[in-house]
Amino acid sequence: MDALEVRIDTDPASKLAAWLSGQYDFAPEIHMTVQRTDLDVVKRHKPNLQMTEFTWLISTFAAPKLEMAPFGDVRVRRALHMAVNGTEVIAVNLFGHGQGAPNPIVPAALREWAILIDQLPPEGRQLYEASPAEAKRLLAQAGQSGLKFPVESTGSWGPAFSDVVQAILSQWKKAGIETELKLKEGNAFIASTMARSFDKMILTLRGGPTTPDPYLVNLLPGRPSTPAGVNDPKLNDMILLQRRTFDESKRREIIFDIQRHFSQHAYHLFVSPAAKVVSAWEPYVRNFMPNIGNDYGGRLMGRVARPLSGSAGVRPRH
Repeated sequence: MDALEVRIDTDPASKLAAWLSGQYDFAPEIHMTVQRTDLDVVKRHKPNLQMTEFTWLISTFAAPKLEMAPFGDVRVRRALHMAVNGTEVIAVNLFGHGQGAPNPIVPAALREWAILIDQLPPEGRQLYEASPAEAKRLLAQAGQSGLKFPVESTGSWGPAFSDVVQAILSQWKKAGIETELKLKEGNAFIASTMARSFDKMILTLRGGPTTPDPYLVNLLPGRPSTPAGVNDPKLNDMILLQRRTFDESKRREIIFDIQRHFSQHAYHLFVSPAAKVVSAWEPYVRNFMPNIGNDYGGRLMGRVARPLSGSAGVRPRH
């Protein structure tokens, strides 16, 4: 690669227009993806694009502050999870647009390590079977009928994320759960999440690591990326055990057991499925294929087989 030209553009419409006019060599969204809602327009303008689909590591989840009432009660956490219909949430996701996969604690994108939902124990499987009626029953049993609480998030991560947040809150409202959404600037939200200085609950994103360990080790007490404040001795022991287990098949079984255990306690609420996204690149780009992580350098080691000019777009040169 002789040169790489990059443009920073945070506006979805502007990015799409620039790509359609030939200013970019790759689809303009993160991980070289295109919003599924734009696919018809894109295919009309660029009928010869190379495309592939994959399940995204990036997804939205809710983290309740476990030491704050009423979130210490597993019935309340289970109710919040069961109140959300994941099918309706993924339907509004601009990248998945109805296509996605439910997430356990290990993201569904990590297919060799993520347990299938039907292999969870009954309590875990029920989390993904939307039932506002059962959610109301659990809340009543916990003495939390008419539950209302603040939810903190950010409006700085684009309309796709904001749409998913609103869809989740709407699902809770249908189950009689009232929320007050408090939006923060992106960096301020990250800071309050890392410091656990939020009030009751956050709706945030996860994704990036392409191995299961980071999603698990950050559940250990004292880790900076455990916003819920999980401290489960049995879970802690299993997480440490999988780190010391070098036989891959044995480690996988331990990680599956971790996911089973986690699902029984619903410490995090994986109420948004992982989107099945579309990545696209121009026909003259050769020897390229996207991956699911943040390895931009590796993904840009493609070959562009036409002369390039100008200074716009993401353009590797050989």
